[in-house]
Amino acid sequence: MSGLSPLIAEAHARLLATPPALTADLRVTVGQVVAQKRTEKNPDGKLCREGVASALRKLKVRQSDTEHVVTLDRAMEVLALEDVLRVIDACHPDGQRVLRLFAADCAEMVLPLYERDYPNDDRPRKAIEAARGHVLGVVTAEELAAAWGAAWGAAGAAAGDAAWDAAWDAARAAAGDACGQLLRRYHTQSVATEGGPQ
Repeated sequence: MSGLSPLIAEAHARLLATPPALTADLRVTVGQVVAQKRTEKNPDGKLCREGVASALRKLKVRQSDTEHVVTLDRAMEVLALEDVLRVIDACHPDGQRVLRLFAADCAEMVLPLYERDYPNDDRPRKAIEAARGHVLGVVTAEELAAAWGAAWGAAGAAAGDAAWDAAWDAARAAAGDACGQLLRRYHTQSVATEGGPQ
């Protein structure tokens, strides 16, 4: 963690010590995981070959055990969070929704670091609420885009201040690189297809 500001390090430590609950009814078979393996025959697979092999070793199951069911609890016991997030994205029928809610929970956990320095600025909190509301279907894409714009305005207002960086960077770090990549991919896709984040 060398080179990080003290606030970023504090936010990261807070999330690692007590990460938000990841709630999903994840029950996938080994066959479903293997089917998402990226190979020459399946270039669109969402999971790398080495990652699948490593996960199966840690879960102590063979690739040929295609009907073996992996639960979220078991996956969380033996896999790194970023690997669990990748499996959710690849195999869970509602994976994007689960990941977006988890990312909102991570951001909300470290939001007090921003609010400690900017107690009268509720734009980041409103953006998190809007993101969660959009996932739940009560906030439109336009309302979400406006909330995100306001949150980025808050980031600009706090430019150079570590409080903003701490809140967002720690949320990304806690969610793991996989979730960060998924959220960036989702944002890029939604901007390209609908003109704004969903």
